[in-house]
Amino acid sequence: MENVYRVFWVDDECEHLFNIRQKAIDANIELVAFTNSEAAIRNLEQHFMHYDAVILDGIFYQKIGEQGDVTSQVGLMKVVETLDRISVKKKLPWYILTGQDKIKQDNDFLDSKNKLGDIYDKLDDRQILALFDRLKEDAAQHIDTQLKHRYEAAFQIFNGTLRLEDSVHLLQILRSYHSNKTVFFNEFNAIRTILELLVDKLKNLRIVCPSIRELNKVGLFLNKRHRAYEYHYDIIHPLIGELFVQTLRITQDGSHYNENLQLRVLEYASNYKSNYLSTSILNNLLELLSYFGKFLFENQIVEHNERRWTKKNLVEGFISILHETGRATFVSNEKIEYHVPYGLVRKYQLQVADQVSALLGDQDNKIKEIFK
Repeated sequence: MENVYRVFWVDDECEHLFNIRQKAIDANIELVAFTNSEAAIRNLEQHFMHYDAVILDGIFYQKIGEQGDVTSQVGLMKVVETLDRISVKKKLPWYILTGQDKIKQDNDFLDSKNKLGDIYDKLDDRQILALFDRLKEDAAQHIDTQLKHRYEAAFQIFNGTLRLEDSVHLLQILRSYHSNKTVFFNEFNAIRTILELLVDKLKNLRIVCPSIRELNKVGLFLNKRHRAYEYHYDIIHPLIGELFVQTLRITQDGSHYNENLQLRVLEYASNYKSNYLSTSILNNLLELLSYFGKFLFENQIVEHNERRWTKKNLVEGFISILHETGRATFVSNEKIEYHVPYGLVRKYQLQVADQVSALLGDQDNKIKEIFK
């Protein structure tokens, strides 16, 4: 599969330029089109990180809903001004594709930007193809475009399954990993953010029960080890379930720095300078995104997803009394009292006022299992 380039395009006639649109598709160029500078600038300021290049008509509308003939280059100037402003964050290559002879000839504004050599005729098929070839060649020099193409399988999940704007977190991680600086371990929060976004999507589709709040417990659920649920089928492939748990565990530990951490990831990383740990974590994340990009696309029907699991009949409430015998009294939200045996009190170190869920036993008023 050839690399795809995402191109920002402003032309007041864009909706009718079928020839250009088809040639772009044939050239693996995704055109994101706008008819006016107002809407274009609003989008560009928010999402410039996601574009590889820019194509501008010489003359187009300034305002949303504007109609009639356009004679001013003010809209073009405003978009170019925005490109100049964001260039300190990302410098996007930009070109003029126009059918206006007066734009193609002497143009003081484009001359001042040293762009007279970047003007192409949208009425000439050969020039359109020449522009697309040059655009791809120029865009491929940017690190962001290189990373999106190199890790295309992982970025696919952001093309409709997760939001495109959230792919900036993955770009941040990859930029850090491929930089000359040893800063990859500063990106644990970005990895955690991606995992949280992924879990939110799993909950929305009810692949994961939405009432599970903690990420660690989501890991248990994905591996069919959350004791509050009955599992009728695999939730996901067991290897991916284990990979999720390992990645989450290392990421959560690496997001903090204190003596009480079990793995002490940052302490280890500061003493052992090899690149193998960061490589393994990154590869785990990339594998998860590649897997879930396909998995989520294929599992969009909520009713089917809910058939994988059933929540056990749990009672919500709190521990009201710890008895001298070691047993406890559990009071449900419906004000019904239940007996908690000594073994469960000791196992979960229950205290008065603890909010827990309880699985009822076969005997009346007796608790079979506790879920904290």
